[in-house]
Amino acid sequence: MLVVAEGLLMYLSEADVKVLVLKLKEHFPYGQLVADVFSVLTARRVGGHPGIRQTGARVQWGIDDVRDMEHWANGIRLQEEWSFANAAELAQLGLGYRLAFKLSGLIPAARTAHRIVHFKLS
Repeated sequence: MLVVAEGLLMYLSEADVKVLVLKLKEHFPYGQLVADVFSVLTARRVGGHPGIRQTGARVQWGIDDVRDMEHWANGIRLQEEWSFANAAELAQLGLGYRLAFKLSGLIPAARTAHRIVHFKLS
């Protein structure tokens, strides 16, 4: 079973993210989770964005080292982590955008600001 959590986890508390991942692991013992995650800094900063504030939503969770999730339970294993700065699709963008993304990829805080992660839950 593949579970995709896009645009979800950052709105939960860390405790709720952990409960959700552990419940998924329990109910789908050979499942996989693909999710987008913010870094802690991004989670703090994006909450002040006018578009987020207008909705009344609260961004609560970010994680800097997604491998920390592996310690939540045996069998949670990071398979891949993708950064938008390294996406193959960047080749389709104009030169200015390609350069901006590539340069931002050289800065750890920018590279880890928003990522896609893939975990096996076995």
